[in-house]
Amino acid sequence: ANPTRDAVGVVLESRMEQGRGSVATVLVQKGTLHVGEIFVTGLEWGRVRALSNDRDKRIKDATPGMPVEVVGLNGTPNAGDDFVVVADEAKARDVTEYR
Repeated sequence: ANPTRDAVGVVLESRMEQGRGSVATVLVQKGTLHVGEIFVTGLEWGRVRALSNDRDKRIKDATPGMPVEVVGLNGTPNAGDDFVVVADEAKARDVTEYR
């Protein structure tokens, strides 16, 4: 496994939270997820504004096998949706428009 590659994973659950917007719990399967990266999941996309680990502690990056809470989605994805980091917002919009 290459920890420096873009993160790929799966959504375990997601919900709308007052004041935080859409919050998704994702399991990183490959690569490392960093705060500030742009990602696509199902029909939604977003920028990682914050990551929290299973103890609700803020972290800067998530490695494979780690379930983390991600804040920054533009909508609420479905459990089981794939989660993949993309290069930029234009790419994220392209990918989500054709799903």
